[in-house]
Amino acid sequence: MAKKKSYITVTDQFCGAGGTSLGVRRVAEKRGGGIEVKMALNHWQLAIDSHNANFPETQHDCTDISACNPRRYPSTDILLTSPECTNHSIAK
Repeated sequence: MAKKKSYITVTDQFCGAGGTSLGVRRVAEKRGGGIEVKMALNHWQLAIDSHNANFPETQHDCTDISACNPRRYPSTDILLTSPECTNHSIAK
């Protein structure tokens, strides 16, 4: 039988440079650890590169989240997602 992990895992969709992941990191620091951003996704390579610079321990993928197969990513305990910038902000 596989040993149960002792931490919470997170996927950050539309990760940008990592603001939401930073929030996860701060909660983990306050709790003394136990939370890990395992996967980060974004459609823009510059965002992925920025997030990777800030969170090198996280797996990254530059993909169109609306068109990718979610089965290709590792399972996590929490999914953090937000409105994507291209249609819900002036960032277009």
